[in-house]
Amino acid sequence: MRENGWDARRRRVAFEIETVALHCFARDGYQAVTVEQIARAAGIHERTFFRYFATKDEVMLALPRRSIDAICAALPARPLNEPLYDAFVAAVDTAAESLAQDEALRPLWWQIFINTSELAARAYGEFGLQLSPSLTEAIAMRLGEPTDSMRVGVMTAVLTGVSQYVWVRWMSDRAEDGMGRLLATAFDQIESPPPPARADEIDRLRAELAELRVERDIFKRVARQVVEPAPDDAA
Repeated sequence: MRENGWDARRRRVAFEIETVALHCFARDGYQAVTVEQIARAAGIHERTFFRYFATKDEVMLALPRRSIDAICAALPARPLNEPLYDAFVAAVDTAAESLAQDEALRPLWWQIFINTSELAARAYGEFGLQLSPSLTEAIAMRLGEPTDSMRVGVMTAVLTGVSQYVWVRWMSDRAEDGMGRLLATAFDQIESPPPPARADEIDRLRAELAELRVERDIFKRVARQVVEPAPDDAA
């Protein structure tokens, strides 16, 4: 659905307030900054702030919420015959493209996030709360199963959990490849079991084990000679 002028203006003003607030948090510390200070720095009245954000916590949650909303909007548009993991990675890439404006805010947001422990639990909870329902719907549609089936539930839990882990790792490492590439790598860890040991590797390990056993036997004989007295000494 195309955004109307009022919605576009509201989104732009909210983003401006968010940007100012994040700079205040990074400079002075999240706990020390008040809504009044944010409003003053943004050149607005406190009442205007509250038209866009209920609390300063809501400012901190705006960025991850936008990311999740964009992923949830992009996922249903993927072809139904596309493998689930591929569809999810593609949805993440699409979301990243639509949120290019957030690129400059992410390092700032992460700096505040890691220094404000009480925000971590809230952000993780929001992540699962927002993402899981959309994933459940998309997975159920692809599998042709009801949303309350165990298979759908397990797949939703896997995708949500992996996404949370990858998102945090991506934010902390600032990987240049993007979250989609990192997510694809993570899914590869699930789908691809470790390669079986080669025959030559097994033979090498067996040879090393045999050598260790020989060394152990030698050590035991030497130790016995040191501890036990010789026959002449015993007499």
